Amino acid sequence: IVHAETRSGAIEKMINAIGKFIVMGCQTNIGFLADLLAHPAFAAGQTTTNFIDTHWPDGWANPGGEELMQTLAGCAAAAESFGLAKAATTPSDDEDAFRGDMHNPFLLINRRFP
Repeated sequence: IVHAETRSGAIEKMINAIGKFIVMGCQTNIGFLADLLAHPAFAAGQTTTNFIDTHWPDGWANPGGEELMQTLAGCAAAAESFGLAKAATTPSDDEDAFRGDMHNPFLLINRRFP
């Protein structure tokens, strides 16, 4: 959910937000939502209950497809192997006092799962 003073401003915010989503391991409709938001008829507010049937009569198809997903997964794996997902800073002396607190939100942010 986004909010802006104008429809175009809200659409711009939503496109920006959707562009930052990274979901791995399951299928999503993020590509469809991005195409929907970028569609000129949607931007003009010409949305009805048959919008999809009207503008994608043969059904929507992901332009990137499986090849794009494999490329992105490879990039994510390379970033992980180079340690790019690790924290760039070290804890301060004050933070060390909370190192044993499993509910410390600053430690939870950096927690990693296999």
